[in-house]
Amino acid sequence: MTLRTLIMARSGIEDKFAQLALGLTEAGKPRILLMGSALTRHPDYKYFQLFEKKKHSTESLAKSFKRLKEAGFRR
Repeated sequence: MTLRTLIMARSGIEDKFAQLALGLTEAGKPRILLMGSALTRHPDYKYFQLFEKKKHSTESLAKSFKRLKEAGFRR
């Protein structure tokens, strides 16, 4: 599950699709995403937190590289 989470974060998929892939949906309703305390109480919520953390750090790194490239930085 951790590897799947890291791959999703690295690929930059939307949060709602990550939630679906991690099974953070209402029981018996696979298309209805959990929200609020129901989401945070889910046993796999820790993976969604990891996804958000890694996605944010990946986006920040990509922005940094883009700024360097725009500034004319070359290897």
